[in-house]
Amino acid sequence: TLEELGDKVSEDEKSNVEKLVGELREVIAGDDIDAIKSKTEELEKVVQEIGAKIYQQAQAEAQAQQAAGQDPNAGAQDAPNDDDDTIDADYKVKDD
Repeated sequence: TLEELGDKVSEDEKSNVEKLVGELREVIAGDDIDAIKSKTEELEKVVQEIGAKIYQQAQAEAQAQQAAGQDPNAGAQDAPNDDDDTIDADYKVKDD
């Protein structure tokens, strides 16, 4: 949602999406299928453009971190398994 995107989306983009959503709600109240499809496509296009922009920003940030020598996936690694039931041991196979 727009709220989840926070500052990654400009106020102009937010207001444009909100305007289109309002227009779509008005059109949905009517019976004009072509108008509904048109407004839906218009909204989808704008949302896809915003998504592409955010994706590009994320890629640029990851590249900047890599260039700075930081691992962009740091902190995303699995925590070590502290399961008390697991025991590491060496063993030899004996032939009977």
